[in-house]
Amino acid sequence: YSFPYIVSVAFGSCLYGFIGIVLTYKICKRYFSKIISLFAAISIWWASPLPAYMYGHPVLSHTASIFLVALFLYLFLKTKEKDSSIRWFSLGLVGGLVMIVRLQDSLFLLLLLSEFLRRIYLALKEKDTKIT
Repeated sequence: YSFPYIVSVAFGSCLYGFIGIVLTYKICKRYFSKIISLFAAISIWWASPLPAYMYGHPVLSHTASIFLVALFLYLFLKTKEKDSSIRWFSLGLVGGLVMIVRLQDSLFLLLLLSEFLRRIYLALKEKDTKIT
């Protein structure tokens, strides 16, 4: 491979890993304080093999995987807050990319199934209360 290609892939790998950690921080910040969220994000980065994949093996799909899974979880939480067609479309698009990049990460798509079942349950419960 040429030098510009290797540099571009390495830069992209570092960028995807960094954005994945930032999204992880934003997700944690929704539920915890800023300092705990920051500590959690840094711990995820240093306690996992992510730095090795970001800097030592940038051509592997692990950094793209953490980015896409974090983006999927972030969009999922945003979509639960406020429904819109474009949010569901982007969630499906990112979910498809998650499956393409690393098939085992498709387990995160079970969140969509759980949300679907929750909405069916709530709709049936609401319908049942209107009947009686």
